[in-house]
Amino acid sequence: MTHETSHIVLETVNLAVGYRSGSSKKTILDRINLKLERGNLVCLLGENGVGKSTLLKTISGVISPLSGDIFIDGTPLYRISQKALAKKISLVLTGTQKPGILKVRELVALGRYPYTGWGGGLSADDHKKIDRALSLTNIDYMAEENVATLSDGQMQKVMIARALAQDSDMMILDEPTAFLDVNNRLEIMHLLKMLAWETKKAILVSTHDLDTAFHTADQLWLATCCLPITTGCPEDLIVQGEIAHLFDHEAFTFDHWSGRFKANFKSVKRIFLVGEDKYHLWTRNGLERIGFKVTNEEAPLKLTILSDRNPRRWSLSFKEECHDFNGIGDLIRFLRSHTLSD
Repeated sequence: MTHETSHIVLETVNLAVGYRSGSSKKTILDRINLKLERGNLVCLLGENGVGKSTLLKTISGVISPLSGDIFIDGTPLYRISQKALAKKISLVLTGTQKPGILKVRELVALGRYPYTGWGGGLSADDHKKIDRALSLTNIDYMAEENVATLSDGQMQKVMIARALAQDSDMMILDEPTAFLDVNNRLEIMHLLKMLAWETKKAILVSTHDLDTAFHTADQLWLATCCLPITTGCPEDLIVQGEIAHLFDHEAFTFDHWSGRFKANFKSVKRIFLVGEDKYHLWTRNGLERIGFKVTNEEAPLKLTILSDRNPRRWSLSFKEECHDFNGIGDLIRFLRSHTLSD
């Protein structure tokens, strides 16, 4: 690998992934040309069944490619021994079972197996790497806890710490936030972003959490059935319409102005909204959620957010009628229960 491309740790060339059964094969994704760089957090997005897990397992060496090439630090994957590959790639799969007889530190220490062998003892350097992994993931305090007592969020941090202790150039994680609540999902993704930046590792994550991916990933890989994978920074892919194309659906559309999905309603009522700051934003969200088209032009329905009132009021005007509300919820309930035609 040349000096100019030394930051690239993984590259695929015309890769096809899928499964073989006897003399037949089933291609799931093909024409895959990707590059993974050091210090970046990359999120792989796509619908269920599109082949995200198959791709991750293929570039990790778990299953063989159907065709094409995979290069790790410029070396073809097939030329790298399993032991050497374990020093290049650490893999965290979905739904890892809890080995209840182990303590947290003991499980994290298993990440050092490429350097010690399964029966080998730990050196001073091994212990240093384990301590650093525990520290970077903020789980030092539970190092002596039994793994069986951990929550799903804590267990995911332990598995990430184990991957860190493995000290590979790449970390590949398949749906690491799949079974976590909102707080734990955000914490895990921001942890991975911090690790990519601070340790200069390349971190690749498959996820369904589109919103978190937008706010944490340095790059997105968009997988679509029967099409090449599209790559780019989140903001470019949004303004270019690639996100809207990937998640095109008759029931909802992706709004590139707000960065969120909106329901498609066959008929909508227009409403003129007057207000400012966060109250305007979240009032607009609530109105659009129930099928209203919010405009900044005159319309038969006019809603004014009265910020100078204490408490704040929402005033709805329609023809000769006027209704005041104490909050967005009250307003939404009224609009849903009344038919106000243009």
